[in-house]
Amino acid sequence: MHWANFLKFADAHSAVIVAFFSAIGVAIGWCVTWRSWTVSREASARLEADRHAQAIDLEKLRAELHYVSEQIRLLYGPLTALCETRAASFIALMQKNAPGRQYYFDGNPRTPEDLRVWRLWRNVVFMPLILQMEQALLLNSHLVSKDNFPQSHIDFLTHVAAYKVIVREWADIVARDEAEGTDKILSADYGSAQAFPEDFQADVTRTFCALKARQEELIRRELLLSPANAASAPPEPSAANARKSSEFAPAPERSAS
Repeated sequence: MHWANFLKFADAHSAVIVAFFSAIGVAIGWCVTWRSWTVSREASARLEADRHAQAIDLEKLRAELHYVSEQIRLLYGPLTALCETRAASFIALMQKNAPGRQYYFDGNPRTPEDLRVWRLWRNVVFMPLILQMEQALLLNSHLVSKDNFPQSHIDFLTHVAAYKVIVREWADIVARDEAEGTDKILSADYGSAQAFPEDFQADVTRTFCALKARQEELIRRELLLSPANAASAPPEPSAANARKSSEFAPAPERSAS
């Protein structure tokens, strides 16, 4: 009985029932469309946020790469080359003019020829090298790879300043000797109050090698983060989300004539 009544009711109100279910279908379709649009919008927002974070990371990386490259180009590259040249030059001096000695001035009296050779090498070879090192440091001290200026660098600058005085004094004494016919240059001061700090070269070489390794790593990461490679290489996690000198013995002598 109930089923028959229902059929009669459905037959009498078929248009209403069709409209009702049509409305339900439209509502379901709208909900599905809205949900799909919401998910798409959220995915786009996440993608845009990731791209923004990656762009920031890339700019930070490029800034660091530029700074490291400047450290190498203007400071630690030249210092390393100059230090190596100075060391090789000193070895050549010792092999040619002081074979078998550890120091050029080892506490024993030096001959007038020994002193002349030392002045020649100091003026022509060593002074130009250390003056170039001094210039690189003074002009690019902002690129020093330490929070504080290293002690070895201070010792080196002191060594250069001391030898500037010695070399100038040599020139003055030689000029007086030529004018007066004396040999006072043989009793001049041949030792600096501050010997060349060997830890300066060690610090420079160690820093140069560390900077070169960092530069290579930054270049590799830049290639991975660059937009041109974004499709072929997965981006890395976002940072936003995740003295004794070999020239003199410990107590250099004042050479006697």
